[in-house]
Amino acid sequence: MGDVRQKTCEACGVTFECLAGGCWCSEVDVTAAVREHLRARYQDCLCPACLREAVAASAPAGHLRSEDPEVLARRSASGA
Repeated sequence: MGDVRQKTCEACGVTFECLAGGCWCSEVDVTAAVREHLRARYQDCLCPACLREAVAASAPAGHLRSEDPEVLARRSASGA
């Protein structure tokens, strides 16, 4: 396993752990299109909630886009 690094999410500013070389993000199913969009918009990593939210936002309309509590709370707070 790689080194644990503290990073700051470029999307929301929260601090999170990055485990370079075996990170939690490798378990998130990110499509090539979403990955390309994120690389164009951000220079570094996103926190778990923001990455899951980006993936959920790309889901087809009519599908439950996310069951992640952090994502659902953000959507509720924003009225989405």
